[in-house]
Amino acid sequence: MQIKAWCKKIWETNRFLPLLTMVLAVLTLVLFLCVNWWLKPRAAELQSQLAGRQQLFNRLAGSGESRLPVGELVKRGRADIKLFWDKIPVRRDFPTLVSEVSSLATMAGLTVDRIQYSPEDMPEKKLLRYGLNFTVGGEYPKVKKFIYLIEQSERILTLDEISFLGRGDAQESGVQMNIRLSTLFKK
Repeated sequence: MQIKAWCKKIWETNRFLPLLTMVLAVLTLVLFLCVNWWLKPRAAELQSQLAGRQQLFNRLAGSGESRLPVGELVKRGRADIKLFWDKIPVRRDFPTLVSEVSSLATMAGLTVDRIQYSPEDMPEKKLLRYGLNFTVGGEYPKVKKFIYLIEQSERILTLDEISFLGRGDAQESGVQMNIRLSTLFKK
């Protein structure tokens, strides 16, 4: 009975204090439920995402002493992007591209039949993509050398498609190769 009397005396003395205590108790209960039902699962999800991204970063950046700081990686990435853009010629250099392809074929000991090209505008990137389609024929080692020279070219060239056709003449040992490649030009 003393507790009841004590509570009654507190209520009569100061009604604000018991109400404040009740409000704080309810608020504590609400916060406890919020933390346990909403914040803890969300925090666990974010920690899982962070761990996954850290693993990906560690895989990409390397490990141990060879790992570079993020700032250095960003700096190198920007330098690589600048180098890439510097290697893309302007549109007026298109005749030079055709000349280079013919020169590479000549270096390999082949001749290029007519070159067909198809420009494609890429306005969102401010680029022109040119597809080139042509045929070369000759002995297999020369054709292989030609492909190697294309791959080693300073110009950004993409071999989109290569198809080999055997020659119909049984006395000639050679192949005919249809090549479709593409490159980029700045507008």
